[in-house]
Amino acid sequence: DEAAGLFSPTTGLGWSQHLSPRLTSELERAAGSDQDLSLMLISRGNAGIRELADLVLEAFPLRDLAFEYDADTIAVIIPDKHLDHCLREAKDFQKRSIARRVTAPIWIGLSARNGRLVSASRLLSEAAHALKQAESSAGGRIVAFRADPDKYRASVAAAMAARGGRPL
Repeated sequence: DEAAGLFSPTTGLGWSQHLSPRLTSELERAAGSDQDLSLMLISRGNAGIRELADLVLEAFPLRDLAFEYDADTIAVIIPDKHLDHCLREAKDFQKRSIARRVTAPIWIGLSARNGRLVSASRLLSEAAHALKQAESSAGGRIVAFRADPDKYRASVAAAMAARGGRPL
């Protein structure tokens, strides 16, 4: 089985199939402790993931929170950090990659729990959408999805009311 073990021997990152279950666990832990949690997707386009993985593992030493997302993208779960802090970390990561003479551009998409009870698939979708926007922009290569927790709660409450009080 190619995906034996927790980490890819090629990149040293967690296998992509472990990302969603781990993100779900981390979101549950964060919600239970009323902490924030951010998700960062980092891509170099088709410039290869191995060098990027080395940079990620150097910058984010919690190896069990960094995963292959797809052939060109890495996902990093960042517990107990709000979106603004992660934006600074993303900028620092890009500066570090330039200092290391990484020539391919690095794009980053971010999303955060931000006080919401949100699913792993929702957070992944938000970060992926932010990454797509970052990749399509000529200027800034970091895009963050910032959800309004009050609007989110109102939306969930309205959807539940429409369903007769049943959860979504």
